[in-house]
Amino acid sequence: MDANLILSTEANKPSILLLPQKIALSDRLKKEMIKINSERIHFIDLTQEDFNTAKYKAGDVVVAYTGILQQKIFDHLMLSQTTLPPVIEGCNSRELCESAGRPFIHGSAKHSPLKQYSVGEKNMQEIHSKASLCLQRGDKEHLPQLVDYMRQSIKKSSDLMKYHKQRREKFLKRPDACEVALSALGIKYEESAIAQVENRKKYLKKEVPNTTANIGEGSANVGCFSSIINSFRSCFR
Repeated sequence: MDANLILSTEANKPSILLLPQKIALSDRLKKEMIKINSERIHFIDLTQEDFNTAKYKAGDVVVAYTGILQQKIFDHLMLSQTTLPPVIEGCNSRELCESAGRPFIHGSAKHSPLKQYSVGEKNMQEIHSKASLCLQRGDKEHLPQLVDYMRQSIKKSSDLMKYHKQRREKFLKRPDACEVALSALGIKYEESAIAQVENRKKYLKKEVPNTTANIGEGSANVGCFSSIINSFRSCFR
């Protein structure tokens, strides 16, 4: 919230946060936000009332409850219709952003750290990692990195976009990348168990040569999906 208050003032217009979760309406959240700034933080239920943006000014932050969104609408907003980077917790949404090269904040970074890739923009990856940690820890230790990452996302800075392009390229080389993209289109692809195991072995050997992994049960660095395929090309042979 502190980051949004800062950026709303810088951008000279209100910052609007869309939340499909009912926590947006909870008294507990409202009390916590009032402690931060009771005059500049506002709450609205879009399922019950119209949204008049003229009521808000630069420096304001509006927490707007949207109600449950269809997956396609949620994905459309997440990938192309918001200025601020989306806060992602679920692995499907996170990997959809990765496959599209979309800047995002990894909201579950404390228990599932942002995946590190071998990219040229190492400084930007460090900023991205710390910005994600800021949300989970709830302290201000990494607030500067969070503000910096969000600011660069708004401006679509060349360094940030280059970094996410590099992440996308690395992500698409992962064995599960093709399934992520097909899943986003509503297409299910299943590969034989033997091929799954072999592809996992190849990927882990190449990307993490010193890691011992339990291939049978799945492990780190293989994504969130049980079915693994090697590439788009192999799908359409």
